[in-house]
Amino acid sequence: MLVLISPDQGVSRASPLTRERQVESVAPSQGTRAVNNTTKASVSAVQPFTGYDQSSEERTQRQRAMLAHQIMNKSVLTLRHDNTVQEAKELLASRPIQHIPITDESRRLVGMMSDRDFLTLPGGVETRQLGEMMTNQLFAAMADTSIREVAGEMVDRQIHCLPILDEDHKLLGIITTADVLRCVVNQAPLDLW
Repeated sequence: MLVLISPDQGVSRASPLTRERQVESVAPSQGTRAVNNTTKASVSAVQPFTGYDQSSEERTQRQRAMLAHQIMNKSVLTLRHDNTVQEAKELLASRPIQHIPITDESRRLVGMMSDRDFLTLPGGVETRQLGEMMTNQLFAAMADTSIREVAGEMVDRQIHCLPILDEDHKLLGIITTADVLRCVVNQAPLDLW
């Protein structure tokens, strides 16, 4: 199930987009380990991905991944809504990630900051809190959402990550486009798609 998190309406079930896809020509254009309550992030090293070394025979013998919780990244770097923009910039610069989920005191997802968000921020906001600057209307999925639905929504809504929540809407993990592709390569026979 896909949910919409909005400051005005809380958490509600998201309405599906139509699945009509059109191909059009586009000109070339002109990422849960919490870092909560800290000013300096102490984060363990990201393990390099070595799954491409597997033979195709090994890949097809694996059990199919069908649900979000089977492919989500559980070691998610988060910040709290009261961390500063500067702390988020430092975290993005120091880690190979593109998205930072923003949580409240009880680990409930309240927003998201991406590397692209920082490109549109005005100057002089480094000391402001993330709660003031984050994207606070976002889509998330529950752990039992099918991978097909997750991938479809990411394509339809043109988003590159989807936070995964438990039944209390606390952050469990995150799925990025890289995780979906990794699933295709390593965990699931291609006939899943």
